[in-house]
Amino acid sequence: MTGGSAGAYGDIYNYHWGLDELRWPRMTAAPDSGLGMDNGGSDGVIALGALGLLSVTPGWGTLPYLAPYCTTESCAEILDNLEAATSPRLKMLPEQQILHISNQIDNVQRNTTNFASTAAFVNTLRANYCAIQGKTGIHAFFSALSATQHTQITGTKFYDTTVGGVSIADWLGNAISAPDGVTDKTATGTLEADYPGVLPFPCTVGSASGAFMEGTSGLLD
Repeated sequence: MTGGSAGAYGDIYNYHWGLDELRWPRMTAAPDSGLGMDNGGSDGVIALGALGLLSVTPGWGTLPYLAPYCTTESCAEILDNLEAATSPRLKMLPEQQILHISNQIDNVQRNTTNFASTAAFVNTLRANYCAIQGKTGIHAFFSALSATQHTQITGTKFYDTTVGGVSIADWLGNAISAPDGVTDKTATGTLEADYPGVLPFPCTVGSASGAFMEGTSGLLD
């Protein structure tokens, strides 16, 4: 099950429904360009989650639809809060996994989740990835193109975007055909030089996770 941009939110927020309510036990979620990260402010996704939990106007009454293992406003943040809570539920069968796909420079995601700067968005992505790195059933393909890129699994980007010489198409295909052999593909690129304020990954991205310190190039947006 996949979705791009806003569809990626629907993919992850409803993944538990397919696994546990519809009893589709071999489901894999592959959200594309919808990290749902919190900016730490009053206009972030966690604040929006608090609004959604309210059972009366102006709330949306979403509590009955949340995964039973993640029912607070913090669960509105997909990477890493919701995924951290979901991880213990995964891999009862090999296909049960979340495969996040995103470019680290994505102005659509940055703007719709109200991050103050590109550096703040990238730094949050890197910190949140490191917080969840290695958790059961959670994997990522995070390219580091310097040009903004939103939605990765449509058009030629699906085949042309690579990390460590592996395209998104091949990574995702291999994850479905051999779900116990997935490794993360996480590039560093030249983002620290291209965007002042971008910090290195706070964790090691190397052989242990299958990630790559791969230089990439592109036009700055």
